[in-house]
Amino acid sequence: MNTQDPLTLIRNGDRAYFHKLYHMLEGSCRKYILSRGGNQEMVDEILHEGLYRFFVRVKEREDFQINSSSSVEGAIFGFIKMVWKQKCRSDSKYQKIHTDIHEQDWFSDQLVDEQVEHLDNEVEIKRVTVMNLINELGKDCKEVLISFYVHKTSLQEIAIELNFSYNYVKLKRFRCITQLRSKYLKAAS
Repeated sequence: MNTQDPLTLIRNGDRAYFHKLYHMLEGSCRKYILSRGGNQEMVDEILHEGLYRFFVRVKEREDFQINSSSSVEGAIFGFIKMVWKQKCRSDSKYQKIHTDIHEQDWFSDQLVDEQVEHLDNEVEIKRVTVMNLINELGKDCKEVLISFYVHKTSLQEIAIELNFSYNYVKLKRFRCITQLRSKYLKAAS
């Protein structure tokens, strides 16, 4: 196995790494979509679209980085979830399918509070704290903040995806980040 940076492998078009990612994510994607009422055809479509969007984002944006050790797989799974939600909102064959956001919908390696004390890495502790605080903010805040800051989706795209006006999403992001900052400062003190 090549020990190069995963993003470099993607940018260089490494087919072996692509196949490895595809097979690693296939099971979790299948479980995610089938548990929400999808079928195998939808699994294939969503997995391909999610991988494609992630690869395009990595290739188009040289500054695209994944900050934590949560891995490329976690980031791609975020794209897969985003594609699933978009399809459920816009495509008629998906619209009747259950799309509630569950606790682990954004990061497949989400850690629970009890595990925080066992973490050695200070950055990982901060990430877990922030994710727990984001979960407390509610569904809309979670969607806007994760889409904007994690997936680097533009506010205009988020507005279209969530069926809100651009100004509402802009204001929502500001209010949510203000609430998050306040909660984080309280938790840190």
